[in-house]
Amino acid sequence: MTPPQHGIFAEADEIEFEGDAMPADSLVSRANEKIEGVAQKTYRFCLAMILPQRAFNFCPSHAIWRASNCNCSAYVISAVTESKPDQLIQFGDHEVVKLRAAARQSGNGAERLEGEQRMDLQLKGKKAIVTGATKGIGLAIAETLAGEGCDIAVCARDGALVETTVADLSTRGVQAHGASADVTDGDSFRQWIEQAAEQLGGLDIMVANVSALAGASDEAAWRAGLETDVLGTVRAVEAGLPFLEKSDCGSIVAIASTAALENFFGVRAYNAIKAAVIAYMSALASTVASQGIRANTVSPGTIYFEGGVWDQRRQEMPKIYEAALAKNPTGHMGKPQDVANAVAFLASPAAKFVNGANLVVDGALTQRVQF
Repeated sequence: MTPPQHGIFAEADEIEFEGDAMPADSLVSRANEKIEGVAQKTYRFCLAMILPQRAFNFCPSHAIWRASNCNCSAYVISAVTESKPDQLIQFGDHEVVKLRAAARQSGNGAERLEGEQRMDLQLKGKKAIVTGATKGIGLAIAETLAGEGCDIAVCARDGALVETTVADLSTRGVQAHGASADVTDGDSFRQWIEQAAEQLGGLDIMVANVSALAGASDEAAWRAGLETDVLGTVRAVEAGLPFLEKSDCGSIVAIASTAALENFFGVRAYNAIKAAVIAYMSALASTVASQGIRANTVSPGTIYFEGGVWDQRRQEMPKIYEAALAKNPTGHMGKPQDVANAVAFLASPAAKFVNGANLVVDGALTQRVQF
């Protein structure tokens, strides 16, 4: 049986169910009836579908569970609270896959199958800054690091989204800070990096994620890419170095792209700009290694998420989207979490001897030999 999907958030004070197994729609209705009107207190829930496996969609910001093509006869909901960390509610008499969710207070928000062995990335208690962390890849990185126990500071230009992101990260048992910041405004951006590191009480991890996504070839695109992707990364690194030097596991990770590695959509500023980021990080790695700091790059391939570039192309340029989809031998595009997992590993002490690397996360999309 494949692992079930899980990880929904809901607002509830207490949830109890009685009775036999029920269809998905009935479960959804009954769950919402129980959730509505109770005192607001946040808990983490795991929902597991038992035979047969079907798609299940979650609405994480509300207590709404939307069933899609479900004909399941048994479910498990494991509600993790401060007082009942292993509460388990079973529907029906069928064999179930038991999941245990880590309580948010533990500093580790990642659920796992009971008895599953898990690699310790040694990130608990580390201090991290992630730029451009309110959506897509950046948000997934921030959530993953926080889930591993990192105290975290995030920035983006949209202050409202930053506030929402910080509020969510704070529920994971870690210290979270954030502010509206523009990486192209050198002085104020450097000032924010310094302020964030001081709020965190130090800095172990710097993730430079912001991109102008300059896909055109005109001068404006080149300037936007240079200011945002290249100089935004340089500014983050330079402002963070005095704090990273004091860490016993300083790590810098920049987000580039496979567009830098081979011809992709012809002449575009984006391709060359991301190649410059990779070159900068490679040189940086050998420069700061003697200070106990590592510098690595992650180059994602085609990554799909709602509201992202490939979602836009799917809607506005379906032929280009389908061509890119067909090019990947896996038959699908990646998800932000795929990139976030790679970043978390590279940023962690578990990768302490990985330095100057460019980790490609593309599902074998690129055709070059990865020497």
